[in-house]
Amino acid sequence: MKKITLGQLHPFSFLLFFTEALIACFVADKTGLAVIFAFLFLYAIVQKKAKTVLWSLPLAAFMLILNPIFYHGGETVLFQIKSINFTLEAIENGIYCALLILCTTLIFTVLGNALSEEKFLYVFGGVLPKTALMIAMIFKHFDLLTENYKQCKNMAQMNGIYDGDKTLFEKLKTNAVIFEAFTGAALEESLDTALSLSAKGYYSKKKTRMKLYHFQAVDVLIILVATAFFACTFLNSPLHYAALGALFLLPILFSERRKTV
Repeated sequence: MKKITLGQLHPFSFLLFFTEALIACFVADKTGLAVIFAFLFLYAIVQKKAKTVLWSLPLAAFMLILNPIFYHGGETVLFQIKSINFTLEAIENGIYCALLILCTTLIFTVLGNALSEEKFLYVFGGVLPKTALMIAMIFKHFDLLTENYKQCKNMAQMNGIYDGDKTLFEKLKTNAVIFEAFTGAALEESLDTALSLSAKGYYSKKKTRMKLYHFQAVDVLIILVATAFFACTFLNSPLHYAALGALFLLPILFSERRKTV
């Protein structure tokens, strides 16, 4: 029997699971966020994308340090520095903010890869065509911006504009030129895409839609199971930690092991 991966699910079922996972992050406490982060990081390891968490580590560490400095509420005073109280509750709030940043980053960078712009347009294109197109183009141009930046940087090196700048002012000046070039290229590609879709009748109310995706038994199963686990996360008992773990275990069960080249 062929294994069904997370990216092969119906767009509606995956979007529902993605929404439930995101809401679960914002309603969970710090212990629940620790459980969520453990399973998301394990899923990132399975997908060989564990390095993506490094992008959010500076911001998470910044929130962890900043919160006890500016928030002095709480009853448990750990120490004082120049009459400033550092409380245990402030540190716990900083830990909560740091875990929330890490979890949401992993959800969008690791889980969000399975929701392509084509699937997003398939779900919302019939109801909100303009809004769906705009959001889908934003998703698409995240990768295009990176590619355009590399191309503009290579062209700048070939033309002698970027040649190992040493001082900070030279680096800022060179990067400003590169940023202007690849931003203009990205806007031009966005305009070409919008005009192309308009010429093909995307905004027409009489257009027909081809059903590229069909509901399968596994889609109904994951909707029922994920919704049941999501509902259990609101229980006022330690069982909701097990429900959070089971909810975020689903991506690992439906994951596709990536082979290293």
